[in-house]
Amino acid sequence: PNDMNSWSLVYEKISKTLSEDPGNISAVLDILQKIELQNLMFNPFIVLGISAALESVSLFNAYKEVKNQATTRGYTFWQQLKSGTDPTTAVVFLEDTAAVAGIGIAFLCLALMEKTGAVVFDGLGSMGVGSILAYISYKLTLQSTLALMGKSIPKDQTEKIRDQLENDSSV
Repeated sequence: PNDMNSWSLVYEKISKTLSEDPGNISAVLDILQKIELQNLMFNPFIVLGISAALESVSLFNAYKEVKNQATTRGYTFWQQLKSGTDPTTAVVFLEDTAAVAGIGIAFLCLALMEKTGAVVFDGLGSMGVGSILAYISYKLTLQSTLALMGKSIPKDQTEKIRDQLENDSSV
């Protein structure tokens, strides 16, 4: 298939097959073998769709982890993300956020380029994705710099720790 209407029909056929029997992967493979599989693999919309699905799963898992840490520490989601108590989770969350946003921009600009024939959208998409990556890099560098500069824990946490130590009979 070379146009979007043909791909819609392929998608409908696969969706119908899987809705009738979710485990029937062999039927989906039969459908894919009947079309030009080479065109399917190089269709940028298919590639972006698969990328968006995978990155969204990763983003959702990172979100849940940041949310769990925030709940454990009594922080809001954004406080936990900025706190620096677990920089690895923050990096994964921000990287996945940038990836999903970048895929969205790429999809939008690719669709606009295909619809209008104006290649300017390709350049705009590249600049948009590059801007997102630059911003995330800046935020991560700033957060890492603050952590390396010996930033102390917030005063309210210091007071909680002191209260716990003072009220602990074994100390």
